[in-house]
Amino acid sequence: DQLLVSVTYELRTPLNCIIPMIAEVVSDMRVPLDVKETTLKPALNSAQLLINIVNDILDYSRLKRNKLTLNFSEFDLNEKVMQIYRLFEMQCRHKDIELTLDYSFRLPKVIYSDKDRLGQVLINLLSNALKFTSKGSIKLSVYPSLTTENQIVFKVADTGIGTVSYTHLTLPTIYSV
Repeated sequence: DQLLVSVTYELRTPLNCIIPMIAEVVSDMRVPLDVKETTLKPALNSAQLLINIVNDILDYSRLKRNKLTLNFSEFDLNEKVMQIYRLFEMQCRHKDIELTLDYSFRLPKVIYSDKDRLGQVLINLLSNALKFTSKGSIKLSVYPSLTTENQIVFKVADTGIGTVSYTHLTLPTIYSV
């Protein structure tokens, strides 16, 4: 367990260097658009997914030791969802899979929750959908719960072979207006 934690920390250092470097090159107007689309953006997406895997491993280790903590803060929900949606948009396009987003206008702009955990869960759900979908579509739906006040529903549906169905996945969320 300690070896795994040590290795993941060692992986984070170069990844935390690589990601901003690639992002800077992607934003450079002198780099041709086709190079950005075919090489740099997929590399950036892959590095971001890899850092998420590393963070998942660290979280699992913390969870086993009862040291996992939630870090609540206010954040723009639409901005976070769009960030994750864009992360998967290109990967879906490369696999010729349609990715759609159904985001309810009834959601508050700002929520109080753990932004990183929310991102982690959505990335894991979308990664599984992408992994098990070879053709067709993936849909991310985000809407307020119709039955429970101050709860948001995040639903990923795909045309893939299927994985375990979860009836409810609840993250503590408090609306802030």
